[in-house]
Amino acid sequence: MTTSSFGMQTAVEINWYAEEDRVEVTPRDQQRFELQKDRVINLLQLANHGEKQLLVLLQLLGRWIDRNSAKIANAYLTLRDNTLLFLVISNTPTCDDEFEDELSDLDLALANDPDLRLIRLNTIVLPPASPEALGSFFHDEFTLVFRGKRTGSH
Repeated sequence: MTTSSFGMQTAVEINWYAEEDRVEVTPRDQQRFELQKDRVINLLQLANHGEKQLLVLLQLLGRWIDRNSAKIANAYLTLRDNTLLFLVISNTPTCDDEFEDELSDLDLALANDPDLRLIRLNTIVLPPASPEALGSFFHDEFTLVFRGKRTGSH
């Protein structure tokens, strides 16, 4: 992105037909690198599709949580081993085979959903535990907390 003289950001144009063009990228850490233009376009398209798929995933997870809210104390989406992890904390310390089957069914449905082909997700259900015990499951920089249904006119 560049900034116009009026302080507004303008888009960077990349010409698909200029086959030999290269794009210089300067990330925040200032470690510049160059990529072939077609590769940049493909990566941007992939990122756009991935962002859309993540929104679809969040909606599906939210609906699943709503349907199973009576059995859920907390639910999180985090990263673990470079894969998304949907971590569900049950309301009870005892094993609930039916609830675990529900989560397994969700896991299987998401893995086979063609609309989520870019998403890699694992699921796990844990009993209630202290924040210290659960801390090792959370990624330091990426953890989403799901909240209960909204009430009222929000």
